[in-house]
Amino acid sequence: MPRPLSICLAKWCAIGGLLAALMCAASAAKADPIACDTPLIVVVAASPDLAARVCRVAAEADAMLSALGLRHSRPVTIEVTPDLGVSAAGCVAYFHTGGAVLTILPPDCLEGEDGRLGPFPKLAAGPLFESLVIHELAHAYVEDSAAPDSLPRLVHEYIAYAAQLDYLSKPDRDGILRRSKADLPVDLAGFSEALLNFAPDRFAAMAWLHLRAQPKPADMVQALLDGTARFEIWDE
Repeated sequence: MPRPLSICLAKWCAIGGLLAALMCAASAAKADPIACDTPLIVVVAASPDLAARVCRVAAEADAMLSALGLRHSRPVTIEVTPDLGVSAAGCVAYFHTGGAVLTILPPDCLEGEDGRLGPFPKLAAGPLFESLVIHELAHAYVEDSAAPDSLPRLVHEYIAYAAQLDYLSKPDRDGILRRSKADLPVDLAGFSEALLNFAPDRFAAMAWLHLRAQPKPADMVQALLDGTARFEIWDE
């Protein structure tokens, strides 16, 4: 049986210093929830402008993930907050499985030292923040599409990282591909928990390269969901 899913972009940040804490403190206030034009998605953020930005990215995520055959039939709340609601150190974004809630650090928190450590340290705070919205929404769509089954962590992260990199601008994505030294051909046998944990940038780059190389990416995603395509190492 797969382990209970606990999706966190682990090791993306260390314990923040005083400057980062002060910057994040300004984002603690929350405006009223705003319903996005994308059905069933609500955003809670410090300002209407920030909420509107998240809604815009959510609409792009919906189009991207729907094209991969992933469904969205349950309400999702995206909270942009300095308090992710988890005790795991090093998180910048978190998908609370089963609760349809995503928590993401605000852009100003990502400007501090916390946001600069991790798989994509060269990304500016703006693209990083928006790509995190894509990544975490992908987890929500994958969980919704697989319900009532639970999927291995590798399936979740393969799809989420592939979507995250696909959202980035070509220069940002090319930089990640170059620094990770990932290149074609990529096979599912090359993915592992060890790679995800210790070289998440390479895992992400390989996921994007592999999915983009498929004649029909949606068919690959569906095969991972139904188990007809499998990673060699599953969470047992």
